[in-house]
Amino acid sequence: DEPGSSLDIGFQHTLCRILKNLAAQGKCVIMVSHDLFLAPEYLDAMLLMKQGQIIGCGSPEKLKEPGVLKEVFGLL
Repeated sequence: DEPGSSLDIGFQHTLCRILKNLAAQGKCVIMVSHDLFLAPEYLDAMLLMKQGQIIGCGSPEKLKEPGVLKEVFGLL
């Protein structure tokens, strides 16, 4: 849960690269993050939730669309 929240941006990228490499080795990596800018750069898929309900599941590009973000976060 939020493994990079206390790290500066350089170490956040390093952590994400390590996790991506583990996934490339066949490991299952699950990470919880509220960072919609950094995390999606390294994800194969993401799941968005609001109040315990799944709002969307799929590619980061698909789920970063304005309509989805508005539904989850009340943004835009």
